[in-house]
Amino acid sequence: MKQYHVYELFDQVGQIVYVGHSIRPEERFYSHTIAQPLYPGRGSFYGRKDLDWRIHSTWPDKKSAWKAEGSRKLELGLEWIEKKSIIENGKRHGGDHCSTIHICPYCNKSGKGNSMKRWHFINCKLKA
Repeated sequence: MKQYHVYELFDQVGQIVYVGHSIRPEERFYSHTIAQPLYPGRGSFYGRKDLDWRIHSTWPDKKSAWKAEGSRKLELGLEWIEKKSIIENGKRHGGDHCSTIHICPYCNKSGKGNSMKRWHFINCKLKA
């Protein structure tokens, strides 16, 4: 059975800079810090060597983990973007199925989902 983890990214002085949830927090840490920011939401802390991560809590389902993530963010005074998105759009922010519009920095084409990631950004024909 899958377990969902609420994880925290913190700096060298112990200040928590991000809270998220995932079934694979190690991979998410990589995505936040090492993966190049090809599109919004990836590589938010790209290049930062001063960050580490820890699991805050574990949950049996995604919905519980998402609520726990939000509670932890509010506790720490961090912005809970997903809740704001639900209030404004009626949809949860995240993933390709959402209403997020991506804009290619090379050709300025805008669109949603996997097609933008497949044909633009690092794969854009106008990339020098």
